[in-house]
Amino acid sequence: MKKQKFSQREGINPVRDKFQIKDMDNPLRIGLWNVFYASFIDKADITVITSSNMNYLFTSIWCGCLGHPMDSIRSQYNNVFVFGDLIKHYYFESSWAEVYDLIEFIIDLKIPQSYPGIKDPNSGMLFRINMFTKECNNVMEKEMAGYRIIDNTIVQITDENEINEIEELVEKTRQTKLSNIYEHINTALTLLSDRQNPDYRNSIKESISAVEAICRIIARNDNATLGEALNIIKNEEKVEIHPALKNGYSAIYGYTNDASGIRHPLKDKDPCDFSDAKYMLVSCSAFINYLIMKAQQAGIPIM
Repeated sequence: MKKQKFSQREGINPVRDKFQIKDMDNPLRIGLWNVFYASFIDKADITVITSSNMNYLFTSIWCGCLGHPMDSIRSQYNNVFVFGDLIKHYYFESSWAEVYDLIEFIIDLKIPQSYPGIKDPNSGMLFRINMFTKECNNVMEKEMAGYRIIDNTIVQITDENEINEIEELVEKTRQTKLSNIYEHINTALTLLSDRQNPDYRNSIKESISAVEAICRIIARNDNATLGEALNIIKNEEKVEIHPALKNGYSAIYGYTNDASGIRHPLKDKDPCDFSDAKYMLVSCSAFINYLIMKAQQAGIPIM
């Protein structure tokens, strides 16, 4: 596991442990701005007017997205860096939703073949927009934004119910007899949210280990594997678990223990990505919340 920074260990600049839904922190906002600047401003000609592709892009943003009169950009703000400063001011004063509006406007922009002075309108600009889209997605993944660009549209990839499952579990287990489960879930979040070096493989391992831990507690067997603990719970009728759920988590545990799975030394390229780790974190959190509720209903004192 990668060592945390001093400021993170001291809680001064803690590792992000929540997906960003209806919100945007400074690292995410700055990261997306840096992608915009590197993609368009930094590579542009000195003046907007002398570059037809850039002229169309900036005029479209100025008029179509921001709603300014067209003559104001032509008469006053034809220098690309001055224009960049104006957009920057708007960008950093905008709400999180308006930032995503701007990004979505750019990635969905179609430069017409008939635009004056454009000999090959789609070659350079289309490449830039495609790279802009890719790099925005990379930043959103790195900073745990709950959104991704899919088919030129920014869509939510994590809903509030999923977030609630994780947050509910964290609060239930933080300072209770289930603190070992909290440690697994918190570690899974930390590994998933590491901005410099996310470890999706070990995040998955920690998520399934949290399920194993709660099952051991309910089964009253500290040495049982997840499969063994689930069988004990079922055979001794400690809590009522639907057979499909039991079989599903037994299969997931089998996947993590398979030679090509999670709990063995990595031989080839890591096949796990953000979506795998996020799915496991959310689903394992939901299953643990379910088991805690079932144990409480059965009168098993686990908290």
